[in-house]
Amino acid sequence: MRVNPDIEQMIQEAKLVDLPDIATELGFDLQREGITYRLRGHGGLILYKDGGLWKWKWFSQDKGGDAIAFVMEFQNLSFREAVEFLAGRAWPGGSSKNHRKDKTSQKLSTRRSSHKHSENPINVERWQNKALAFAEWAHERLFSSEGEQVRRWLAGVRGIDEETARRFKLGWCPREIRRSRADWGLPPEGRKCLWLPSGLVIPKFLPSGQIYGLTFRLFKPEEAGEIGIHQSARYNIRYYSVPSLFPRSVWIQGEFGKPLIIVESELDLILLSRFTEGADITLIALGTVDKKPDSQRDLDFFALVATSPGVLLILDNDEPGRRAAEWWLSQYRHVLYWPTKRLKDPGELWKEEEDK
Repeated sequence: MRVNPDIEQMIQEAKLVDLPDIATELGFDLQREGITYRLRGHGGLILYKDGGLWKWKWFSQDKGGDAIAFVMEFQNLSFREAVEFLAGRAWPGGSSKNHRKDKTSQKLSTRRSSHKHSENPINVERWQNKALAFAEWAHERLFSSEGEQVRRWLAGVRGIDEETARRFKLGWCPREIRRSRADWGLPPEGRKCLWLPSGLVIPKFLPSGQIYGLTFRLFKPEEAGEIGIHQSARYNIRYYSVPSLFPRSVWIQGEFGKPLIIVESELDLILLSRFTEGADITLIALGTVDKKPDSQRDLDFFALVATSPGVLLILDNDEPGRRAAEWWLSQYRHVLYWPTKRLKDPGELWKEEEDK
């Protein structure tokens, strides 16, 4: 399915707005509390920043989300109307009704649009060109002498052979790199530099062939030492995603209307692809166990699950994975949960079977 870059950019612009500014203009009474804002008279409704984006949480109502969800909730708009409201222009390829509720809202939209384009230059094409060039550079590093130990780890520990690594265009970044966010078409978000850590590079592509995401699999110090990787930096996280201008929240390999296999990590998806190649199956990597289908925030993911004749859910066999599986089973009758026995994930299961 082809994705309209203009729509992707418009949605991202809507997510990047200053939510406290929006809330104030809409008449909310904000009280600053440290780095968060509390909205008086709304029973535990707060605004906070998460990963560079403003989010909101209404504890008494168990609701929350990004700026788009905020406008949908409090202006009673659809997803498309909320994006138009925040971006200040009509949906690409379609006509737009006047969704502004009053003159204050219309002024807000005009001012936000002007402010956004002057201070937060967003350029999808530039981001894609930079991301693709970096992915190609990292791919060359992986299949050079610099990536020899990483290739051995992929094949021996994760079950990803050289052919599969090449098919997914995996790469290796041997050192930390910092680049200008503006050069990558990204808004400043309070910082000038874009961080590209040392690690395994997993580029993500749309069905059209356009790159839309870069995820790094990082190595903690003890793990790096075991496999002979020399790192100048120490990492305490396993996965890191480069800020992107595309709202797609999960990694999809396949088409609509097919049986689904849903896993947690990108490397689990790549491993399973070795054994499902040629089968009429769609694979999805959540990236994090908390990801759930949502028609308002990731229509592709929601539609894939809704149109699938059956879903096999293979999450990490730990407490968060089991809790997430309970939610899936309570929401969808066509989901089958398959825990990986006593092992944590499909990679460990493959390793045990391979060692027998």
